[in-house]
Amino acid sequence: MKLLNVVLFAENYQALIDWYKDVLALEVIQEESGEYSYAELGIDKQLILGITPAKEVKHVASSPRNNSSVMQLEVAEIHSLFNRVKEKSGEILFGPTADEKYDFLYGAIADIEGNQIWIVEGN
Repeated sequence: MKLLNVVLFAENYQALIDWYKDVLALEVIQEESGEYSYAELGIDKQLILGITPAKEVKHVASSPRNNSSVMQLEVAEIHSLFNRVKEKSGEILFGPTADEKYDFLYGAIADIEGNQIWIVEGN
């Protein structure tokens, strides 16, 4: 068994795709339209996440959002990512914070629909 990807149920499908492209520099690897809509986004052909319209899967988001699971990403430069998040209407939940014991930076952001993403800066 292997993890295929995380799928986000989008309230605003195209806006969420655009946010991940702009902020995380993800590219659309594959996109389906017609009977259902679904986009797979990634970097260098590595699949990172899928996005589908919430209404097509009859999903209604709770308010406030119940983030029982979160996506965790490793980036090369956390400060520049956090700056892009601020510029593109995302939210900084905390950080960047230094982990003294293991010598790395980490933090958390939320996309434009409130989905949490944990960020770790790789050494």
